Amino acid sequence: MRRVPPRKARIVADQVKGMRATRAMSLLHFLPNKTARVTTTVSGILVDVRTGFVYGVVEASHSSSHLASSWSEEQAVDKARLETERESFAKFVESTATTWKAMLKDHAATLAPTTQPR
Repeated sequence: MRRVPPRKARIVADQVKGMRATRAMSLLHFLPNKTARVTTTVSGILVDVRTGFVYGVVEASHSSSHLASSWSEEQAVDKARLETERESFAKFVESTATTWKAMLKDHAATLAPTTQPR
């Protein structure tokens, strides 16, 4: 048997207080008792494919957690996954724009066209 902290036991007991045993048992199956944690990371690289020169690397991550019961665990994980994907991609786009601007500033002279007008 697993030890349950008194505070957690009180919260659950308050939920089922005054119910018949069969109804209380049914309800306990649906109460959140697990945490679904998901972390998503998006990575990118700014590289000159002709020369292989790496101008910059971008990475963004986001973590999320949702309460789940045995019955809703899959839905909680899917919800957390969609949230983390959306947030990490938004951060990635923001970081890419910042990195791109810094890369252009750092390499402006080397990226300028080398041909002279006629």
